[in-house]
Amino acid sequence: MNLKPLLILLTGALLVISCRKEESFEKKKAEDDNKGPLLVKTTMQSSGASYLVTVTFKYDAKKRLLNVKNDYEGTVNEPYAEQESSFIRNDKGMIKTITDIWNVYDEGNNLILRDSIALNLNFTAEGKYTYGIRTFLDTDNKKIRDSIAYEYNSKGRISRVKIFRKTGDNTEYKDFQNTGYTYDEKENITTMTVRFFENDPDPQQVINFQYNDKLAPMNFKDEALLNGFLMDGLNTPHCLTGISDITEPDNTWNMSYEYNDFNKPAKGVYSNDVTQEKVNLTYFYQK
Repeated sequence: MNLKPLLILLTGALLVISCRKEESFEKKKAEDDNKGPLLVKTTMQSSGASYLVTVTFKYDAKKRLLNVKNDYEGTVNEPYAEQESSFIRNDKGMIKTITDIWNVYDEGNNLILRDSIALNLNFTAEGKYTYGIRTFLDTDNKKIRDSIAYEYNSKGRISRVKIFRKTGDNTEYKDFQNTGYTYDEKENITTMTVRFFENDPDPQQVINFQYNDKLAPMNFKDEALLNGFLMDGLNTPHCLTGISDITEPDNTWNMSYEYNDFNKPAKGVYSNDVTQEKVNLTYFYQK
């Protein structure tokens, strides 16, 4: 599996503030990220592409993520998928359910598949997610049921996501995916390991991440990890500057940015020295 730069979940690809610039904004604590301007839209366009990918983020009154949606604008002459993720929360803000709607199109813009996925989550009174049940249908209309378990490090961050799967009428869960996360002292994810077990198993994919001291466009923390992946650049407090994939070198990227008055990215470029691909990004915040 090739983890290209994604701005949505599940994989996902997320207030009203004073216009006065804070002195020493750069020294803000990572936990205070939600007090800054909320990221409401990101656009992404590969060099030479005739289309633009737009990702929009919606929040509730307490600045908690409610919805992420991506759309394609322009002429798309290759297969693509549009996705919308919704987050249903309880009165304390914990996510009860994540729903994903996928519309998959062929190179002629014909809808060839519509899929829906629901992840129902369980958590403790202290606010830690313990496990989830994810259900959807495969291409043969067989029901797939995933049991997802979460492990935490000593600082209370998700350190491992284990996914077990059963398909159709099978009653036994089998190992499907194992994802691990390690962090630096600033709580940035420095390494993600991913292994799939369908192919006895696949080799473990090891992806390393580098950061600077600027603020990330948004930090969704553990909520971006609940499906066993992450949201590139949107799940840690500081700004992502590099992705190096030991297993798949063509999935190695460098990032550069222009920053706004809040020391958050306003524009960015993802560059791949192996494939020579460049992706231009623009970030929009709620004013």
